[in-house]
Amino acid sequence: MRDFITGQPALVPLAGPANRQARTVADNIAGRPSHFAPVLGTSVLKVFDMTAGSTGASEKRLQQAGIAHRKIYIHPSGHASYYPGTAAMHLKLLFAPEGGKLLGAQVVGFDGVDKRIDVLAVALRARSDCL
Repeated sequence: MRDFITGQPALVPLAGPANRQARTVADNIAGRPSHFAPVLGTSVLKVFDMTAGSTGASEKRLQQAGIAHRKIYIHPSGHASYYPGTAAMHLKLLFAPEGGKLLGAQVVGFDGVDKRIDVLAVALRARSDCL
């Protein structure tokens, strides 16, 4: 499969892309032309009380692909600060230095991580061009 950000071959061991690949193969076997689109590799996991998520390219993958990038770390609250019971999450955004195009993100926190990754994945997928 191809990485949506780098355009390079990628190993993405996730159930969603595997299921889509199987459906693509089955469609083609049945005579229905179908293709498999590049993947973002979006994932979310929970470890005890914490949640971690990732979408798009990692910094390591961007370096391997020779893609210029910058990063920023921010620490927003999991939900509105006036509502009790939130904690800071740790968010790393990777973006292109020219134009600021989003390239990837990783988030770790206690609440709201899945929502942030979901929105960032939609923003990445909505781009009309790949690098």
